[in-house]
Amino acid sequence: MVKGKGKNKGSWGGKGKPGDLSHLDPNLADDVGDKVSETLMVGVDKIGLLIGRGGAKVKDLNRATGAEVVICNTDWSDKSGGITTVKVVGTKKQVEAAMDILNATLAWAAAHPRDAAGKKMEVSLHHVPKLLKVNPKDYVPGHPLYEYPKITSDDNHNLLKLEKLTQATIEIDQTTAVHGISTILLKGDDSAICKAVEIIAHRYVYRGDNAELFLDMGAEWMADADI
Repeated sequence: MVKGKGKNKGSWGGKGKPGDLSHLDPNLADDVGDKVSETLMVGVDKIGLLIGRGGAKVKDLNRATGAEVVICNTDWSDKSGGITTVKVVGTKKQVEAAMDILNATLAWAAAHPRDAAGKKMEVSLHHVPKLLKVNPKDYVPGHPLYEYPKITSDDNHNLLKLEKLTQATIEIDQTTAVHGISTILLKGDDSAICKAVEIIAHRYVYRGDNAELFLDMGAEWMADADI
């Protein structure tokens, strides 16, 4: 758990923004008492709002509240496309503060539905060759697709297959400013985007993921054979 003191708005944004941390007691992280826990069930299409880029939001929330926010397993049997369990552990005050922030963020997202710009998924760079079905040992500077700022189904056969399967438009943006992160932009109606999120997350990103092992072996795709 990352802990600290002070009003650190961090990745959650400042006053008036969803999940504003500026109002929190700067001594909240030092609160002592019996440990309690709360559980929150979050749709997989919203979990990124709570995790943040590279886990930044979770780290900031842990630091500001003193609670430990843990992103647990995703239940892919849910017909909505996946439900992720979020567990919050700490003193009663810490857990209540963290839960308030998480619920406020989800409420804001519900009141501001996705617009025509589409939905963004942020993934580690080592997941990109999985989506492209390119051997990761070959996906280095000099590979034609490695140099592309953005990759679409016009450039890669596997993205085309994914688009046909999901009916969503899929684009990989490799120009993300944060080192080691690529952005996947999904466009289409809600059902198409939800299906694309499910397939990309479940069959590619989270399926037995181990970056070092994957790069060392360089062969076994973490996707169904028909994808």
